Amino acid sequence: MRDPLRERLQASLGAAYTLERELGGGGMSRVFVAHDEALGRDVVVKVLAPELAADISAERFAREIRLAAGLQDPHIVPVLAAGVTADGLPYYTMPFVRGASLRQRLGDGAVPLAEAVGVLRDVAAALEHAHAQGIVHRDVKPENVLLSGRSAVVADFGIAKALQASRTQAPGGTLTQIGTSLGTPAYMAPEQAAGDPATDHRADLYAWGVVAYELLAGRHPFTGKTSPQALMAAHFSETPAPLPASVPRPLATLVARCLAKEAAERPAAAADLLAALDGVATGEPPASTARRTRRVAVAVVSLVGVASAAGLALRARTARGADAPSVAVLPFEHRGPADQAFFADGLTDAITGKLVDVQGITVIDRRSASIYKATTKGATQIGRELGVAYLLEGVVAWARDSAGGWRAQVTPTLVRTRDAVARWSGTPIVVTSSDPFRAESEIATRVVDAIGVALRPGERAALSEMPTRVPEAYELFLRAGALVRARRRAEAAVLLERATQLDPKFALAFAELARIEELRARTDSAALPRYEAALRTALALDPNLAEAHFLRAEHLIFRESRLVDAARELARAHALKPGDAEILSELGAVQVATGQRDEGFANLERTARLDPLDARSNYLRVFFLWHFRRLDDAARHAARFAAVNPDDWGGHSALMRVALARGDAAAARRALSDGLHATGRPDADAEDFWMVPATMTPGFGWKRDGAWPGGFEPAGRTPLGFAAVGAWAREHGQTARARAWFDSTLVARGSMLDARSLTVGETAAARAIALAATGRAAEARRAIALADSARRALALPDEPNAAAAQDYLAYAELVLGDTAATLARLERLLAVPSGRTPAMLRTMWPYRSLHGDPRFRRLAEMDR
Repeated sequence: MRDPLRERLQASLGAAYTLERELGGGGMSRVFVAHDEALGRDVVVKVLAPELAADISAERFAREIRLAAGLQDPHIVPVLAAGVTADGLPYYTMPFVRGASLRQRLGDGAVPLAEAVGVLRDVAAALEHAHAQGIVHRDVKPENVLLSGRSAVVADFGIAKALQASRTQAPGGTLTQIGTSLGTPAYMAPEQAAGDPATDHRADLYAWGVVAYELLAGRHPFTGKTSPQALMAAHFSETPAPLPASVPRPLATLVARCLAKEAAERPAAAADLLAALDGVATGEPPASTARRTRRVAVAVVSLVGVASAAGLALRARTARGADAPSVAVLPFEHRGPADQAFFADGLTDAITGKLVDVQGITVIDRRSASIYKATTKGATQIGRELGVAYLLEGVVAWARDSAGGWRAQVTPTLVRTRDAVARWSGTPIVVTSSDPFRAESEIATRVVDAIGVALRPGERAALSEMPTRVPEAYELFLRAGALVRARRRAEAAVLLERATQLDPKFALAFAELARIEELRARTDSAALPRYEAALRTALALDPNLAEAHFLRAEHLIFRESRLVDAARELARAHALKPGDAEILSELGAVQVATGQRDEGFANLERTARLDPLDARSNYLRVFFLWHFRRLDDAARHAARFAAVNPDDWGGHSALMRVALARGDAAAARRALSDGLHATGRPDADAEDFWMVPATMTPGFGWKRDGAWPGGFEPAGRTPLGFAAVGAWAREHGQTARARAWFDSTLVARGSMLDARSLTVGETAAARAIALAATGRAAEARRAIALADSARRALALPDEPNAAAAQDYLAYAELVLGDTAATLARLERLLAVPSGRTPAMLRTMWPYRSLHGDPRFRRLAEMDR
């Protein structure tokens, strides 16, 4: 028998998914199981019923669904994609969970207490994560709780909100209509049933209470009510019968609180449910919850599920030992005048740095911890996301003293993440301009003592060390740090110079000044003498300053291409500061590039445990896996990267590159689509520009005439980025546009060739492309020769920049008409680590003119 809706849905899904069977559905949707042809997995496709779809905007519904798709938690079934059929019916896809629903489990008979508590905890954890992202479910019920193995997962997060937000008719439907679109009557909180616009996350806590009652009693709290109207009336006016005596009293009390008619009388947050359930599970009374006092919420993607799935949850298994206690220093809260905010951030960094130097503690890098600035997440959730046993948080409150000057009062708290109980709360420390160091030394020492770590000889004294004895110089140093974080480096350099004038022995200030000048020197040679002078002074003042050795290594890498020497400097910096994730990450990358692959990848893996949320660390790890064609590992880490850093282009780029290397254009398109939606304006590098168009089809942001989409511009406006766009225009016959980009390539900042620079090969290749395309063949060949000479001098065939340059040089030779040279270079490229594969050659737009050449076809078919 024909099923017109199913046929229309299949037509809209195309060849990507094959509908296999219908699971069912209700008044709101029909539910199908489909096979994802690209990834070889089953998914669920839910399509809205026509009568419901008639009253909503499909475009707004899809937009709201994309917000829900950002949820990443092990207890949430994620939304994978959303779309609209040709006749306007919105649909969305989710992973297919193999297992029964909680409704089916309830039908099998009584649920043991331990199993019930486990399910309730998992549902509460899902609510905690979603609520932290500002998403309320609005339809928590046994049908939406799926049992997979020993875990429960919650489906359809954000669907009810999407329906509400996309309604095109004014509110005012009947109770039955409202119940259909915004929830299920049997599980609706009174305020939700009444259509109260102020309904918030506590409606989900009420629904959780109804589900909990049903699990523990074996019946609905308002059993016997058969109509939606009667159920809703019961929610407003009736009190459920007490739970059976076999239910522990704390749990029964918790359920009763959740079923309170007034939202204000329910628990304040899902974190309270988790804390109470932990007490039930252990047989102990629930611990008092230390509440964060942050009031400004930021959207931070949860790492819980991703880290668990990837096997990368932090458990402090670093070189310091698997049993070392772990701590994250969260950004201290600033309360006071805006121009004093620098002190709270500087204090946070200083305490982190002191704790990093204690060998018996594993400390999360400041780059990951800083994401939680002003967060409303609870300690337990943050602990799970970072994998730490303790959080150090604090408040810096400013007030005027009797003389009219400012002074700060610092109040620190060390929280145990397992139960959100304060392990130590320090007496407020008053900080004055004459003694800005007392707080960081005292707090770091007290944290070590509270955790119970035995300090090694010299470590206690090191905790009390001061980087300078001139308070005014230290204030300038801290203010400069705030400017660096705001990317105002020139202003920061001025303050650091003043700080070093006030204290000529301030080694750390000289090192920070060297860091700024080293970054400048990569594109402006005038900064090089300033970098060298500052670094030389820092090392003369303190030969064991890890930061200075790290900066020396950075210069050796990017300015002199001396990677082997850089590895030695980084190894020394790591020995001086073994808990520093930034040093460890760079050491791992250089080790991989210089042939020490096992040690390098091991150090990159350790970085994931010390700095799980930092985009650069994640990118380095995935990039090298792709570069060495370890595509399974690269895909796993890229998925984690994109989930942990959804607003960073790097994760989506990595997924795209892995898919192209595998020859999976459909997956590459999905990765690019996700990246475009998540980032808006991707921070794409030149390699992305070289690869992205290969994933595109007309109608997906790329015009049929080859026009480059407005949302993409070369990141950093580099010569190679300009050359890539120019080449794209050239390949599509846009001569004038291509010429403009090639002219930009030759005059762009950083386009001058420095034979010592690590990127000289790429820069020379960019110039070669531009010169060849504009008819300057002799100059183009000289640029190619320079790139080849630099590669031979580097003597590191595994180094990524050198390998990538071969791709661009091959195209330059193709433009010059030297097809044999192009093919020879591509053959060498496939023989060394480069991330390129025969499958990728088949899709790369720069070489489409070679598709008829039998020699090229042989290269492109090597994997078949």
